[in-house]
Amino acid sequence: ETSSPFRLDFSIREKAWPIIESLQVERSTTKFTTGVDGFFVVTISTSRIVVTAFANLKSQGVLGDENGMACPEVSVGEINAEILSCGPNNVTFVAPHHTDVCFGLNLSLNEDCGYQPVRIRNPDGLLGEKTDGGSIKCPGSCPLGGQGFYYTEACSNPDSFASPEECANIEIDQSNCAFGAGNECVRCDSNAVCPGGFRMWPIEGYWTFDESLGSVKRCPIPSTVRCRGWDVTNSETRCGNGYTNTMCAFCANGFYTQLGECVRCPENSESGYTIIVLICLATLLFSIAYASVATSQVVLEGISRTLRKEFLKWLAKDFVIWTILLLQLLPLTISVGGETSPAFATLFSWLRIFILQFEAMQLECLSNRDNSFSFEFTFFTLVLSALVLIHFLRKYYFIV
Repeated sequence: ETSSPFRLDFSIREKAWPIIESLQVERSTTKFTTGVDGFFVVTISTSRIVVTAFANLKSQGVLGDENGMACPEVSVGEINAEILSCGPNNVTFVAPHHTDVCFGLNLSLNEDCGYQPVRIRNPDGLLGEKTDGGSIKCPGSCPLGGQGFYYTEACSNPDSFASPEECANIEIDQSNCAFGAGNECVRCDSNAVCPGGFRMWPIEGYWTFDESLGSVKRCPIPSTVRCRGWDVTNSETRCGNGYTNTMCAFCANGFYTQLGECVRCPENSESGYTIIVLICLATLLFSIAYASVATSQVVLEGISRTLRKEFLKWLAKDFVIWTILLLQLLPLTISVGGETSPAFATLFSWLRIFILQFEAMQLECLSNRDNSFSFEFTFFTLVLSALVLIHFLRKYYFIV
């Protein structure tokens, strides 16, 4: 009931599209089909690329004129594409050369202008409020549905791939292409997803600084908790809850470290009281050490006063050293052993104090973005207190 040749009842959608820099193929024309339902038919030749984008226009209420001459407008980036043919169900066009696309963006030939969107619009805007519309459907093999359909250019290096199709075709799992383009194509890392071009996205447990870097690194344990894969929206590796920074190796604000994991800080942190308790425990330890080596008056009778003091000092120091060594071995053994229950994790995090790991004190919870030095300030305050305590004990217990 309209005189317009087209009617589209849905909004325009943009799909990322690969830039065609150059093609080097063994045969004059190479054809392959991607997608279970054949949504895309891509023809590669040495002269041009023709993409038939089945947008299922007929099911969306698209009407063509009797002669079929009214075709939608197609653009790649800022450049209008050449329309070869169109019909109720599809439109076939030739993608412009990448130099034309980059020139339209005022970029130099040596500057990468990235992946450009393909837009389909109604012809001449004849439909009033329904002037725009159309979409290029993502095939079943499209990695991360809705992010666009990509392919990697044919490789001419026989040492990398047996034939150009192996670099251009999506693999059996329908989620991975090669990384790179032309002679720079390499196989995608087994711990990453390569949707085509110079892009390598790490899977869970791995990290990369930039998708174009071409390599991924395993995150610290627990790797799959720290690194949650690639964030397509923000173009960066997504860190797990409570983790941040390079390799997701640090705890975010409001979290503290416990046996290598980031745990949320309690609402009312008692770290200040914990420091006082720790100093008291250190005092108690030295007191027990001194008392435990007290020998009977009978044994010490006949030993000179000076020799007795030296003997007591040696026994006390020996007791303290072996006690600390034992307490150091326990948390180290647990750290190698792997995961443990929350209760034991708390216990062993306290034992790690003897290997100078003060995570049980939740010092990170005393920090905030406006007071970044509070962690270091607290740590050195504790060390200074321990030194004063040791000096006091040496003067009034071991020397006098």
